[in-house]
Amino acid sequence: MNNYNNFKDMMKKPGKKIIYFCHYPKTGGTFFKNIVFNTHNGIDNITPEIIENSYVTKKLQEKNIYIKLLGHNENYKKYKRSNTFLITTVRHPLELMKSIYSHGRKGMGNILANNDIRNFNDYVNFQLQGKLNNHLIEKYLFKDMFCNNTIIFDLVFKLENIRDDLTNFFLCFDLDISRINFNISDYDKNKFIHDKFENNYPMNHKKERQELIIQKETKDKIKKHYNFFYDYYEYA
Repeated sequence: MNNYNNFKDMMKKPGKKIIYFCHYPKTGGTFFKNIVFNTHNGIDNITPEIIENSYVTKKLQEKNIYIKLLGHNENYKKYKRSNTFLITTVRHPLELMKSIYSHGRKGMGNILANNDIRNFNDYVNFQLQGKLNNHLIEKYLFKDMFCNNTIIFDLVFKLENIRDDLTNFFLCFDLDISRINFNISDYDKNKFIHDKFENNYPMNHKKERQELIIQKETKDKIKKHYNFFYDYYEYA
């Protein structure tokens, strides 16, 4: 899927180059940030000090290459220019939906409370019926990922293969892989179950995910709906 040789050649072209990491929710974007900037969860403001202490960003800047982070709600397409490159991460749609469902106190964006969603199957039905205003859209799954069936990104890393994909990415700049800490963050936000909140909203959605058994009918329904995405990224 990724042509790393071609990407490496583009990185050797003269002049300043900016690589924008476009962070789709629940796809491992925080992990990417932690590895590249040698930081940890909870650090969102990438300061000059952080950049200076990161082996990856320091070495890239020596080559006049800069990595910048774009948040969930940006229009990624507008950052596509002659000297800019777009990269991102994706995730198996079923695992993505499980993560959105179990996020935080009320699901990502409070979707559970706002829509009176009581279980995972309810959430799937709402999502596939287009009743939820989030970053998932028809056919392509992720907003602004494709334009007329053509992907806008130069590289896409799969969360299921993130370490190998990032290794290949770093090798495009001839970095010393042994100096990069891939074990910087092993914190799974979805394993954490909050006992109390001020509004006492039930946390059953987090507990449910730990023991969730997805019926074949539900899996098939999701795959049929996002078939283009499944085929493009070769998800089973």
